[in-house]
Amino acid sequence: MTYPPNFENQQGQPPQQPPPYYPPQPPPLGPSRQLPVGLSVAGMVTGIVGLVFEWVPILGLTLGVVGVVLSGVGISRVTKGTGSGKGMAIAGLVCAILAVLLGLFWTIGVLVASTNIH
Repeated sequence: MTYPPNFENQQGQPPQQPPPYYPPQPPPLGPSRQLPVGLSVAGMVTGIVGLVFEWVPILGLTLGVVGVVLSGVGISRVTKGTGSGKGMAIAGLVCAILAVLLGLFWTIGVLVASTNIH
């Protein structure tokens, strides 16, 4: 196939077409986000609130127990791979255990003090 003289380059070959333009590809998606962290957050919040109100005889103890349960379930879901927020669940568990221990101390102290009143 021959081309008119103005379409041939110096080597006598037809000019090459520029490569086709492809728009840049979007960056790859990161790791998929885990399922909600609701139980981990709830366990941490109830553990912290229980720790703050541990001096109220029944309230701190109740919030501490609820925090232990929620944080424990949150940790088990993270371990199974069906949730995230392990750090929050561990923090909630620690705070909730402290709230239970201190809540028991205050509850027992109030009961002992109330029975010793003459």
